[in-house]
Amino acid sequence: EPEFNPSEFTTGIVISNTGHILTAYHTLGHPDKNSYFIFGQPKTAENPLWIGEATIHAADPWMDLAVLKIDNAGLVKTDVTKMVDQDLPTIAFMFQASASYTTNHQFASQLVVLNESRNFANNADQPNEKNIRNRYEHGGLLVAVPATRPASGNIVLDENGSLLGISTLRIPIAEFIPGAARIMPTDATFVNALESLIAGQPTDPPLLGISFKNGNSTIGTDTELGVLVNRVGTATPALLSGLKPNDRVIAINSINVESSAHAQDLIARSFAGDKTSISVVRQGNATIMLFNL
Repeated sequence: EPEFNPSEFTTGIVISNTGHILTAYHTLGHPDKNSYFIFGQPKTAENPLWIGEATIHAADPWMDLAVLKIDNAGLVKTDVTKMVDQDLPTIAFMFQASASYTTNHQFASQLVVLNESRNFANNADQPNEKNIRNRYEHGGLLVAVPATRPASGNIVLDENGSLLGISTLRIPIAEFIPGAARIMPTDATFVNALESLIAGQPTDPPLLGISFKNGNSTIGTDTELGVLVNRVGTATPALLSGLKPNDRVIAINSINVESSAHAQDLIARSFAGDKTSISVVRQGNATIMLFNL
């Protein structure tokens, strides 16, 4: 209907000349129930307009990325800038559709400094460390300030109009920074996932969310078997289930773990969505934990 105004909306960006549109996965809500309509401005149009209904082409819930497909020849691909740490901090522009966009045909933008977070003090860092704060295992996370209206799906562009990242509110961070937006940057992991999604290949490997300390199992008592957990990733099944660094994993799906490489192989035999049992020893006490990969 001409006066239709959606109660839920997000921003996306055209990533191919054949109608592929990238957005944050979680903003799609319930893909099994929802329909998705695109409002934007084709190259041949003077003003934004309703383009039509889109379908979900492919998605990666862990990367929080989704690609929709719409049959429209008037859409033009946006270039992607492969972000590297040496480019940061950098000036960027964050775009989002205004709340009343069906009536005033406007898109709002604001100037941001991408990864200004490195200027925030972090007492846990060593004086000579150059690690960028708030970057996580699934492809990285940057902070942009100021961001007076951070919202998931906001598009971040450089001064040439190339994609630098997508804003997300889904990923938890250890330290809340008021007025800042969390950005998934177009780094190597992001670009690789994007290429797979455009090809229609879901990038959802079986993910537990831990890395193991290198080494083989020792022959001895039960508490010496297995391999130690090195770290637990943010927003992963392992973290949500209470697995901790230095826990000793002795079996996966009832198969004794022989080495860190063997443990990774046992996880990789499963599929995303599978329930996996892991036998863990913590401070001499053994337990079996269940995870949804």
